[in-house]
Amino acid sequence: MPYKDKEKHKEYQRKRVARIRKEWFEENGPCKECGSWENLELHHKDPAQKVSHRIWSWAKEKRLAELSKCEVLCRECHINKTRKPITHGSDHKGYYRGCRCEKCKAAHAKRLREYRKKIKDTTPV
Repeated sequence: MPYKDKEKHKEYQRKRVARIRKEWFEENGPCKECGSWENLELHHKDPAQKVSHRIWSWAKEKRLAELSKCEVLCRECHINKTRKPITHGSDHKGYYRGCRCEKCKAAHAKRLREYRKKIKDTTPV
């Protein structure tokens, strides 16, 4: 039977998902790289096999099947493991990640020029 109060139902679901997630990380933590218990996240070992990242509300069997493809990492280790290395000057991302070499600055400036031109061309007069 559905809830009469939708907000009450949403709150129940939020708490249920948070509880399931917390319990799973308590059983399967800490971070496999550094041993930290802070800010734990899932990392799919093979991204090609990833079905979804919104798995905590799934049925237990389906959720466990997806979790078997994952490992536990803290946020910092997850970012470091999934981040692609900077290819200087090939795109603007190196600049946004803090690189200020001439190639990265030039790529950033080029992207800004292209963006400004696009905005100028599409803005109605």
